[in-house]
Amino acid sequence: MSALSVAIVDDEPLARRRLRDLLADHPDMRLVGEAGDGRTALEMIALASPDLLFLDMQMPERHGLDVASALTGSARPLIVFVTAFDQFAAQAFELDAVDYLLKPFDDLRFAAMLDRVRRRLGRAAIAPTARLEHVVATAAGRVRLVPVDDIERAEAAGNYVNVVTARGSYLVRQTLAGLAADLPQDRFVRVHRSALVRIDRVREIRAAGHGDAELELADGAIVPVSRRFRQSLERRLVQP
Repeated sequence: MSALSVAIVDDEPLARRRLRDLLADHPDMRLVGEAGDGRTALEMIALASPDLLFLDMQMPERHGLDVASALTGSARPLIVFVTAFDQFAAQAFELDAVDYLLKPFDDLRFAAMLDRVRRRLGRAAIAPTARLEHVVATAAGRVRLVPVDDIERAEAAGNYVNVVTARGSYLVRQTLAGLAADLPQDRFVRVHRSALVRIDRVREIRAAGHGDAELELADGAIVPVSRRFRQSLERRLVQP
């Protein structure tokens, strides 16, 4: 039996990270996508087709109830609303929500909710590990799911992040700090207020004066390293 595919929609990066951390303790859950606003959420859900959706209420672009109402047909995921607002509970259950998690909630409440999801589907827990597999990006006016495994580096671009892969570059509607929090901490490292890199793509680090440095990556790209991040970067590079 395969793992349940899960998507998270919340405009707060820390809230998304909290859900990812909780999912990591439940190996029958596999994270396939995240979004930070209602409009992007609908595009991501159409691409990723999750079995289970964690959905915030108050978000930019579209309210959580609007997102849930727009999901129809056989591909509609099970929905768990995750919110700090209790006044929408009745409307949520009218939309056949599996559960309504009020923030803050603890590990036991989260586990009980997942048991309810499993009972709804007639499933038991199995063995793969939950982790973020894709980021939602745009290129040439189209929404794409970019595999985390393809990301080589990322650069701040105003309210967006330019994610660079071997196949091309894509814009992610998120801050660089938010993306850095979302990506696996053992594989990616922040090197500058406007840049992060995948650790195994670093070929060389060179001093650049005044405590700064620069990286050469495997594809020949040069990325600046600020004094603020240099020490932690060097520690990461010597870790086995």
